[in-house]
Amino acid sequence: MNALDGILLQADQWWVYPVAALFIAASGLIPPVPSAAVFVALGALAGVAGGPSILWLMVAMVAGALLGDVLTFMLVRGDRIGGLLNLAGMRWQRAIDGAQDRMTKQGVSVLMVSRFIPLGRISTNVVLGLGPRTYGTLVGLSVLAALPWTIFTVGIGVATCFWPNISTTTAVVVAVLLSIVLGWLIGKLNGWADTRSGIDSDTESAPVEA
Repeated sequence: MNALDGILLQADQWWVYPVAALFIAASGLIPPVPSAAVFVALGALAGVAGGPSILWLMVAMVAGALLGDVLTFMLVRGDRIGGLLNLAGMRWQRAIDGAQDRMTKQGVSVLMVSRFIPLGRISTNVVLGLGPRTYGTLVGLSVLAALPWTIFTVGIGVATCFWPNISTTTAVVVAVLLSIVLGWLIGKLNGWADTRSGIDSDTESAPVEA
């Protein structure tokens, strides 16, 4: 049995799902954790015999996202995340300010897009924690935002397995790289939309000369 066979045999074990969910939860507080890449890779393995269950991968990712969001919300409400944000410097502050501005203008839809943007998930959760929303509202919004993110992430992995003449190992690598590129493009498009929105707002508010 070669190394790849060994990996595939482990990929459908029950403990893979809670461990992967913990990666997603941790990334809610520590964004550099490559949580989405884990699920993309597992999604690629799900498309082959002996791979993990697609359904349980999605359940694990949604559960992990919910856990991470609730933990961030709790830390913000308990005023225990300020030190972390200060250590991160101005980049954190810009991300949070941007999330606040987008949520004011666009509402709940921002939560869905934020999952694909670096620092987007934690910054929107911080904004939610600073606002008047309840835990019940947070749970609903978190699940709503996690669903498209989960389908996108796991779906990319699964899709690569149906490409012709591609090995399982190559499918995993391609799936992870593709998810990174698409996430980067979504972030760029979101930034462009924010810039256009700001320009339009400035134009509308500008005084008209007689």
